[in-house]
Amino acid sequence: CIFSFFFLQEYRDRTAGHFDLAGFLLAGSGLALVMYALSEGPSYGWTSISILGSAVGGLLLLSVFAVVEVRVQEPMLDLHLFGNRLFRSANLVTLFSSAGFLGVLYAAPLYLQVGRGVSALTSGLTTFPEAIGVVVSTQIAAQLYPRIGPRRLMAGGLLGAGVVMALLSLMESDTSLWWMRLLIFLAGAGMGFSFLSAQTATFATISPRATSQASALANALRQIGSALGYILAPLTILVVCCRTCL
Repeated sequence: CIFSFFFLQEYRDRTAGHFDLAGFLLAGSGLALVMYALSEGPSYGWTSISILGSAVGGLLLLSVFAVVEVRVQEPMLDLHLFGNRLFRSANLVTLFSSAGFLGVLYAAPLYLQVGRGVSALTSGLTTFPEAIGVVVSTQIAAQLYPRIGPRRLMAGGLLGAGVVMALLSLMESDTSLWWMRLLIFLAGAGMGFSFLSAQTATFATISPRATSQASALANALRQIGSALGYILAPLTILVVCCRTCL
């Protein structure tokens, strides 16, 4: 705060557009209804009126949102940017990788604290290596990106992370926590290769004028992916537990 006050220069965009109220209301309500349906479906039943109504209503609102954003002169999210193939592909990778990354961060503490009864401190120290893996791998990816390009880095990182997550699913109640810490570290490392490559590729072909809109759209998709990870992780655990009980 002190550094910002003394050293950052104030900037005001004189050409800022108008607030897209229609897009804001449609996107907010549509996403809220879809997320509610996904999160509460296991509790109320997927065929219940409230869940079906929320899901259908949310999808309809998001469809109207897409139509409005394409036609309005100053949209909240410029969906025309999805016409850029590299931007579209990189954001799809970010969407699904964010869901997987946050899903692991949600499921791992449940396994440790509920399944194995360890303390919150031990659980945090066991999942913390994932952040270290991300930091280490992004430094390596930054050096490899100019020579290899985003496609191989993203594919290799996600493939490695997928293999590690499959190994994590085989954890038993007596598996060594050090083995889990190693796997968590490797999962973070794989995700780090994907995160940096996707982030760089997202804006590689975007003009300076469209950067602000592209950034808003990329951030929105990343947050949606994170929310999906938090919702789908417990849903997956519930489905697996139900099948095991049967």
